[in-house]
Amino acid sequence: KGIVGGMGEKTGSLIFNHAYALRQPGSTIKPVTTYGYALENDYITWSSMFYDTALPPGVAADTAWPNNYDGKPTENYYPVSYFLQQSINTLPAQIAHKYGLQSIYDFAVQNLGLPLDPKNDLTYSSLCVGGCHQSPTLIDLANAYIPYGNGGLFYEASIIGKAIDMKTGVTIIDNIKRTGEPVISKETAYVMNKLLQNVITNGTGQSAQLSNTTVAGKTGTTENWRDITFVGLTPDYVSALWVGYPTSENWDWRAIEGADSAEIWKNVFGTYADAHASGNQFPECDTVIYARYCSSTGLLANPGCPGSKYGYYKSTNCDYCYSH
Repeated sequence: KGIVGGMGEKTGSLIFNHAYALRQPGSTIKPVTTYGYALENDYITWSSMFYDTALPPGVAADTAWPNNYDGKPTENYYPVSYFLQQSINTLPAQIAHKYGLQSIYDFAVQNLGLPLDPKNDLTYSSLCVGGCHQSPTLIDLANAYIPYGNGGLFYEASIIGKAIDMKTGVTIIDNIKRTGEPVISKETAYVMNKLLQNVITNGTGQSAQLSNTTVAGKTGTTENWRDITFVGLTPDYVSALWVGYPTSENWDWRAIEGADSAEIWKNVFGTYADAHASGNQFPECDTVIYARYCSSTGLLANPGCPGSKYGYYKSTNCDYCYSH
């Protein structure tokens, strides 16, 4: 619906626009790289269990890597939904190490359209925590999330809805009646959407909750609060937000530390999305299973299993669903 650049009075035409600037996305990259790739290929489920532990020295860095934004890894055992909900950095690194940087890079670029740099972004830092060299723009980032809100279909964002030659009546451009390209399965889109809703209801994005419509989304923070980002989806809109300094000359981490990108998104765009909510819901997927899982194994629970938490599962997950 709109693009906003920098603050202050406009000083000229065709000047620098922050919406098209290359910025590090931080953890907002995780759903469109490691988590997206692993969920699409059935390598993880909602409740697959992993340890919050760094990769050993020499794999991705000279020392054990990565730390989490709030400190060193806890070494605790968590389900995937909790890792994403709390934006814990270690699981994306483990996914990349196990399944390969190239496969994850290809998924992000070929399936979700992220314009990553093949020379500099085929790294753990870029693909796991969003420390990209030539980072995606906010428009690229919002574009990549679109399939998670509409059943797996990709539509390239355009500033033009429709253009008609008024002299001939011929339609030159029609982006309103476009047919989306299926880039991930409907089940992957549905489960990821539910995971991103969980970020809003229980995780780092709680400040983005709206009263009239459902929100799914992801927060992002780069090293020393250099950038904070948020991508938010409602059944009607997808939008991405970045807050930071244009250059490093006047950068002051104290001005951004503690700022809540989810709350800023709500104040900037969420209030509009709430006021103009259509009443639509995110697409359903009848083949996805909603079921209780075992808190000790992460598998779907039988009657004797401990735990009372529920998750969403692709039908293809169920070769190993049940705990015995």
